[in-house]
Amino acid sequence: MACRIESWNDTASTQEEPMNSRMVHGVVLTIAIGLSAGLWAQRAPKVPTPSGPDIIVNGGTPRMIAGLWTFQSGMRVTEAQPGQRMASPPRLGTTWTRCIGDGDTAAIVDQLIGAEAMFDGAQSCSRFGLSITSNRVSGSRHCSHMGTWGLISDDTRLNARIAETTLAARYRQKASFQGETLSSARWAVEGRRVGDCPGATLAAPASQQDGIPTGPLPSEPDHQPAAEFSTIEPAKAPPPAPSVAAEQADDIVVIARKLRKLRLHYASTGRALRWCHTDISSGDPRLDRIGCAMVRACVHDGHDEPTAALACVNRRVDLLVPVAPHGTE
Repeated sequence: MACRIESWNDTASTQEEPMNSRMVHGVVLTIAIGLSAGLWAQRAPKVPTPSGPDIIVNGGTPRMIAGLWTFQSGMRVTEAQPGQRMASPPRLGTTWTRCIGDGDTAAIVDQLIGAEAMFDGAQSCSRFGLSITSNRVSGSRHCSHMGTWGLISDDTRLNARIAETTLAARYRQKASFQGETLSSARWAVEGRRVGDCPGATLAAPASQQDGIPTGPLPSEPDHQPAAEFSTIEPAKAPPPAPSVAAEQADDIVVIARKLRKLRLHYASTGRALRWCHTDISSGDPRLDRIGCAMVRACVHDGHDEPTAALACVNRRVDLLVPVAPHGTE
């Protein structure tokens, strides 16, 4: 799986209670194996803070159980206003699946305002202003496109309910020209959890001591991301030379070699590991869980930067390999 860098920066606002913007960045890290450049990773470039907030998290992140989710957008039905031309014919929806991590607000929002859900055409749109609580998402967006009469305005409103294993969103859109309504459209998006992600080894729920925020998320411009997404692949070491010690601890060496085959994907909040699963398995589910336990320990110790995470995981794997007695070959 190639290293990829993702950045998500959408913040929401309401007219009643303006709040500071909130930036959420995703950083995917690959720790290379057996290469002179033992690590290559890049932080997602910082996006300038917009002039006005776009997303407000005012009641905690949505409570969705991590795992594989399936989503389906319903048929979009458009009705013309009296005296106007016939509206556009109904448009069929689509179905898609996503692996959603615990508390991964960015991924959840993407299912609500992404291309699959929005039926977007050749339009120029504003950012989607959203208000997010633990079980609701609401917001609106303004778009425009060229129509028969000229520049047509499309205003869309979204209201969604989010539960631990289900999601239900309703959309209404009004098309108007120079203040006169031409047509209105409505559609829905339904989602439900269908199981674990492929190869998933989910981390146990973090305790309150792990530092998971329970109130509104911080809004300082320089605040660290609420969740950092990383892919870790422990660095390979040269195979140990044959020795008596290695023969006596062959099972430990085998375990270390299998751990070096892992590629782990995880998300963290501060010093708390939210979830962890294997993109590439060691072949033994027990060792996959050990790998995630190493990641949890490193994150808990404060090794959340790319280079620190690399060094921490590698040290823990290297400690498993017995050192040959001095003078043996």
